[in-house]
Amino acid sequence: MTDKKEVVPFYYSSNGNTEEDKILLEPIEYILQSNDIHPYREISSLFNYWFKVSPDKLQLIDEVMQMVCNASFM
Repeated sequence: MTDKKEVVPFYYSSNGNTEEDKILLEPIEYILQSNDIHPYREISSLFNYWFKVSPDKLQLIDEVMQMVCNASFM
């Protein structure tokens, strides 16, 4: 899996306060570590099967679906 900071940089504060980031991001860290609660992985494979989505667009769909699912869990 790619680094969260690389994929979704807005999960981190713009001022770079790592202590504050660590405290505030504990819930999202827990969600990202729980591999069994991510239905977006199946959704992206369905898009690929039915619509023959290109790999770069499929990666984008994965990232967006991950953000949507994480937001719904929060």
